Amino acid sequence: MANISTDFSTWSGTAASNQPDSSDSATIQAIQAALRTIFPSVNGAVTPTHTELNYVDGVTSAIQTQLNAKVGTSGATFVGAVAVPDDAYAAGWNGSANVPTKNAVYDKIEAVTATIATTVYSQYRLTLSAGSLKLLPENGNLITINGAFYAIPDAGVTLSATGLTAGFYYIYTYMSGGTMTLEASTTARATSSASGNKGNQIKSGDESRTLVGAAYSTASVFSDTAANRLVISWANRKNISGRAWITTNRTTTSTSPAEINSETRISFLTWSDEAVLSNANGSASNSNAFYDTRMAIGWDGASVFGGLSRQANTTATSINSLAATSVAYAGQLTENAIHYVTLLGAVSANTGTYIGGADNADRCEINLMIRG
Repeated sequence: MANISTDFSTWSGTAASNQPDSSDSATIQAIQAALRTIFPSVNGAVTPTHTELNYVDGVTSAIQTQLNAKVGTSGATFVGAVAVPDDAYAAGWNGSANVPTKNAVYDKIEAVTATIATTVYSQYRLTLSAGSLKLLPENGNLITINGAFYAIPDAGVTLSATGLTAGFYYIYTYMSGGTMTLEASTTARATSSASGNKGNQIKSGDESRTLVGAAYSTASVFSDTAANRLVISWANRKNISGRAWITTNRTTTSTSPAEINSETRISFLTWSDEAVLSNANGSASNSNAFYDTRMAIGWDGASVFGGLSRQANTTATSINSLAATSVAYAGQLTENAIHYVTLLGAVSANTGTYIGGADNADRCEINLMIRG
C-alpha cells in the first residue's frame, strides 16, 4: 500500500499523461490532508490486507486487553463466581474428560447425601482402660446417633463406674451440647425404626441414645480380667478369652456334679445372639481303685450343657486325665445379667481328688470364649 505521508507529495511519472495537473494536485493534497486527519498515527506502511482488516469488524474495545483476560488451557485460576450451564449432563460424564455441569454436580451431591443419610455407622469398640469404660474408633471413626453421624474423638470417650450400684448396665452414647458422652442405664435396648436411624440399636424409647456395649459394675468398679469378662462391645466384636484353675488339690465326695471350688468361676457377659464356649481339662484320682472321678462344666451353678467326662482308677494311687467341653448356644443365657462357668466334679463312690497348683501341667483348669 502507498505511503500516505510521502507518496502523494513526490508523485512522479515517466509520461506526461501520467502526471497530475494543478487541479489533480489540489485534490490529492485534500485527500492526503483528510487521511492524515482520520489516521493521525499512521506514519509508515500499513501491511494488512483488506481481509485481515475486516477481522476487527465489530470490535468494541482493545483486542489485546480482551485476549489477556481469557482463561488459559491449563493452570488457570478462577476469581469470583464461575457460571456453569444448567443443561443436563452427558450420560458418560463419570470418568470422562467432560466438565460436569452444575446440575450434574448437584445430582451427585444429592446421591451421596442420600447414601450417607441411610447408613448406620458403628465404627467403634467399647473397652476398659484404667478402670473406666472407653469408646474408641475402630475400622473408621463414625457413629450414628439419632439419625445423624458423628466422628468419635481419637482420644475416645470415657465413663467411670463412680456412683453406680452393683449390677448390669447397657452403655449408650449421646450428644450433649456438641460433646459425645457415655451413659450407663438399666433400660433395655431396642431396634430403631426411625428414618435415618433405622436398624440402629438404641435405648428403648429414646432415639437420642445409641447402644455401644454393656458392662457390670461391682461396688462402683468395672472389671475386665481373665476371671471377670464384664465389659462387651456391641460393634466390632472380638473373641475374648477367660481362664481359671484350681490353686491347690481339692476333693469331693459328691456323686452328682458339684462345684469343686468357687476359685474356678469365670464371670462374663454375653449378647443374646452369641454362643459361649467353655472347655476344661486336668487330672484327678479316686481314693479306691476301679472307681470313677468325673469332670463337667457348670453354668451359673450346676447346670450342665454337654457331657460328663469320667475315668476309673486302675489303682488307688493312679491319676486320670479328664477333659470336658460345653457350649451355651445363642439365646440360651439371659443377656442383661452376669453369668459364670465353673468346674464341676463327682465320683461314683469314695473321695475324688482334683489336682491343683499355680503352675502345674496336671492341674485342673477351665477356659471360656465369648464374643464382645
